[in-house]
Amino acid sequence: MLVTIGYTGLRWGEAIGLELDYVRPGELHVEWQLREVGGRFHRLPPKDDSYRSPNWEPCLPVDLPRFLASLITGQVRAHAGRRCACAAQHGGTGRYVFLSPDGGHPRRSNYARRVFRPACDGRYEGSPGREGRLVIADATVWPGIPVAAWPAAQRGDGPGTGPGAQSGMSTDMGTGEGFTPPRGRGIPVIAEDVPLTCWLPVKPGLTPHGLRHSHKTWMAEDGIPEILAEQRLGHEVPGMRGLYAHASDRMRDDLKDALQARWEDSLRARAAIHPHAPMPLLDGLLAPYRRQQPGSSRPDDTTWDREGAAATRRRGEEPGEVDLPNSSQISPRPHPGTRMGSVRRASDLARCHDHLVGDTGIEPVTSSV
Repeated sequence: MLVTIGYTGLRWGEAIGLELDYVRPGELHVEWQLREVGGRFHRLPPKDDSYRSPNWEPCLPVDLPRFLASLITGQVRAHAGRRCACAAQHGGTGRYVFLSPDGGHPRRSNYARRVFRPACDGRYEGSPGREGRLVIADATVWPGIPVAAWPAAQRGDGPGTGPGAQSGMSTDMGTGEGFTPPRGRGIPVIAEDVPLTCWLPVKPGLTPHGLRHSHKTWMAEDGIPEILAEQRLGHEVPGMRGLYAHASDRMRDDLKDALQARWEDSLRARAAIHPHAPMPLLDGLLAPYRRQQPGSSRPDDTTWDREGAAATRRRGEEPGEVDLPNSSQISPRPHPGTRMGSVRRASDLARCHDHLVGDTGIEPVTSSV
């Protein structure tokens, strides 16, 4: 969903309100949005009647680059028979492209707190007057898989004493101080030999609406004409500029090619960091860019460049695309990754938690991602 927002410029309500009937080959038709008011969803026209569809002026749908058309097609096939749990309340078909595992709609506040803020900020959302907790990850597989957001580590009164003595209290071998593993409903016990790390921020303060701003910036960098850029976002171009200029097929093709090139560049850069990913889908997307030297854990950047990608396209292949219905062929087990620095145990967090944040920012528990 976030990739779709970033590469189309859809608003949040337009993304979660995208119904299967409005997905066409290579394009999306934006005719409705879902708006959450008082905890309930309402199916409404787009903001300010900013339709992007052949059925409404200016009769311009949201064009999709090749990779995104493939991803969305797979998403549609995978969820073709699902209906949202609240269709009777807000009307419509109830058949939406992006639904949560329980059949509901992603809620802006919950999604931000559980997914977006931790990924962007490296911290879970804090409360007023209290800074959010760091995202702790199991570093067995690069770049690490987040573990449960558990409470701050508590020191005990000494080895084998204190409130955790009867519940499996551990001892910090560096200081000899006792450490009480966190307990609580839904909080799994983290084994002592699990290597832990904490995530650095990716883009602090970024919001889903900020991805819409990024999309406009990309179009400006790629020289996309103003008339197409504004109409794609659902904006009106004022004055004579909007009256006499029209989005042509050539402009639309140039935009799709520019977005496709950005996607391929991002996968190439990701593969240069590490050729595999713990998520099967992303691991499959990285496969065309996974070119390794014998005995090397990183891809050889010289074996996959722009000229190579262009040659692949000339042969009729699509670098970076993946057919989601066949993604089940990818092993669900994450590819063995490299450990990130020295192994730290769960008990080490007791000693490190108080000074993870310093004047220079976040100090990782182990080599950070």
